[in-house]
Amino acid sequence: MQDVTGLEDSLLLNLVEKAATGFRTHDTLQLELALNELLEQLRRPGAWPGERAQRAKEVDLLTGRELGMDSATTWLCPMLLREELAEVAEALIEELAAAKHEEVIPIFLGESLGSVQVSVASKVSDWTMADGRFLWHGARAMIQLISTDSLKLRGLHVLELGAGLGVVGMACAKAGAKTVLLTDYDDDLLSACNRSIHLNALDSVVSTARLDWDDLVAGSPTGLATEYVYDAVVGADIIYDARHSSSVLGSVARLIGEDYAREAWLVTGEPEKREGILHLDSVLGVDDAKLSVAELSGTWEQLSWQVRRLAETVDGRPQRLYHFAKDCLLPEG
Repeated sequence: MQDVTGLEDSLLLNLVEKAATGFRTHDTLQLELALNELLEQLRRPGAWPGERAQRAKEVDLLTGRELGMDSATTWLCPMLLREELAEVAEALIEELAAAKHEEVIPIFLGESLGSVQVSVASKVSDWTMADGRFLWHGARAMIQLISTDSLKLRGLHVLELGAGLGVVGMACAKAGAKTVLLTDYDDDLLSACNRSIHLNALDSVVSTARLDWDDLVAGSPTGLATEYVYDAVVGADIIYDARHSSSVLGSVARLIGEDYAREAWLVTGEPEKREGILHLDSVLGVDDAKLSVAELSGTWEQLSWQVRRLAETVDGRPQRLYHFAKDCLLPEG
């Protein structure tokens, strides 16, 4: 059962009820008129960021209540085969999709950084990104480090790997980073990031670029600034499978080894939750038993690395911080 609490006074309620009545009684004229009125309401410009997406969500919820459908689009699709309803049904389906693409959610970054408005991606190409709206535990842990100035990013050029919704990168910008480049290989996520950058008036500091880790490992980096070295590379919860581990570690090694970047910070979950972290630790030679009581360090190829568990968990889940550089020290906190 979908939750329709709070929608009893919705401006859309009467129109959905009217359309549902026309649908049940096979009154095509009433149904067509109601659908056209509904389309007109959905096309109204939003009074605030995300309002049109909220309207589309309300239509879905009300359709579920009135007709037992999982979405308005599911209900509308069969109407595409009815000549008298096809045009308005198609227009409504397109408008609902466009409106949902504008969904915005507020995310609190901490007392020192305040909040950001985040545009949600309508679709993503990888299961590890959930539905394009979820802020993973590692991202929340990384934001905590940024908000407490543990990473000392003020005045630095920052590159984020696997930016997703871009929340970590925007937190870097609000913490005083000089420039931030959000990178991901998913175009829909990057489009959402660009909308979020504009919503938060961060256009002068934050930009985006498409970056595939495997391409980075295999060839020269593309889309990266060449007028300066990135002071810090950051990544949060971007290692899940063993292939992610190889690609991320290879990317970090390439960026630091060829002087595109000076250092990298990665926040991850624990090996029992992430096959990729188990693989990463195996490659680096991390002894998990020793990590429970001490900070560990070592070298891998041209990199030196350090890792420790963060003091604070996220929803009860431990997180760990990896640092890579040619000569690295972990910050306090």
